[in-house]
Amino acid sequence: MYTIHYDPDLWGPEDPNIFLPERHSTPRHPIAFMPFGLGPRNCVGRRFALMEIKLCLTRLLLQYSVRPGDQMEEKFKLKDTLFILQPESVYVKIEKRS
Repeated sequence: MYTIHYDPDLWGPEDPNIFLPERHSTPRHPIAFMPFGLGPRNCVGRRFALMEIKLCLTRLLLQYSVRPGDQMEEKFKLKDTLFILQPESVYVKIEKRS
């Protein structure tokens, strides 16, 4: 898996060892990124990891409120990527619940 995740042909032309979130916006082969493996012998901790992240998000949302930020309306710009409309950035406030 290491050779697939760091292959310059799949993740180039920039250095694959440098973290660039923009490179994930281009479509790639579905097996180019497989953090848990594939097939019948995939990672045994996959279900646990996915459940753990859901529980962390639930706990976070129980303790904090997510509100629109001050610049939400004026800096909201949509970009079109293939079949998905997504915002360039989202400005929110996170407030502790009482």
